Amino acid sequence: MKTDGTLILFVLLLLAVIGFAFVLGNADPIAPAVAQGQTQLLFGHQAASWIEGGLGLIFKLAIGSVFAGFGFALFNEMRKAYSLWKRNAQSGRWQPGPNANWQRSSSTPKLSKQDLMLLALSGRLPQGERPSVQVSQEGHQEESELDIRL
Repeated sequence: MKTDGTLILFVLLLLAVIGFAFVLGNADPIAPAVAQGQTQLLFGHQAASWIEGGLGLIFKLAIGSVFAGFGFALFNEMRKAYSLWKRNAQSGRWQPGPNANWQRSSSTPKLSKQDLMLLALSGRLPQGERPSVQVSQEGHQEESELDIRL
């Protein structure tokens, strides 16, 4: 699948950018303090704290939406993989032979009439198999045989 490679590449690039930003942010601890002091001088202490809180909220929402997007993409891919796995499990397996086709392999063999009759006479008929018995009599003659069909 083409999307798997691009998704992994995108995640790796995003992690590299986050790591690079973290390293740059922690390399010089004086620069953020200077920027905060300049903001407080320009707008005042109260307005600077509101701006800092608002920008912090926007940053948290952006990071949350990124993680929500990754979670949704992961959930979508897992759902597709599960539906593909379930469809393949239900569709059956390849049956080789002269009439090769995708077929379901039957769990129980099909029993013929003769097999069912033999099992019925021996008293070992399977639970789900109950043959219908049809008895027809062509007259009231005692010499004629009964026609019993299973």
